[in-house]
Amino acid sequence: MSDYIDEKTLEDGSVLLFLKHRFVKNPTQANMISILSCLRDSKVFVPMTEEMKPTSIQDGEYYYLPIFSNEEQIPEKYGSQFAVIKISVLECLSMAKSYENIYGLILDPFTEKVILVYALADMIPKISSKLAPKE
Repeated sequence: MSDYIDEKTLEDGSVLLFLKHRFVKNPTQANMISILSCLRDSKVFVPMTEEMKPTSIQDGEYYYLPIFSNEEQIPEKYGSQFAVIKISVLECLSMAKSYENIYGLILDPFTEKVILVYALADMIPKISSKLAPKE
């Protein structure tokens, strides 16, 4: 049995959604590591302005770059205001860091949100990819 996963397995966001739900119900370190590992190889939906700049969402006193596990997690009223692109989480992290007022990523902010401050999000690139090598 291979330790790799196929890219198509992560494509619809259902694995990420499952792992996020499990973490929200049982916020353990192991469950967070599962989310981070999944994010390492996932592409997520990101709302962008007309100028193709990322949006931000305030949670408490801090602003975060919103990322969505799948399109169903984006409320229609919110999503209709933006262009929504699908990019890798590694690209999202790089994008977020280019703005000084952003403190991390916020996954599915309108449902069961998970906030990934940079101390957590910075672990994502350090995790080995689990994607099956392309032939």
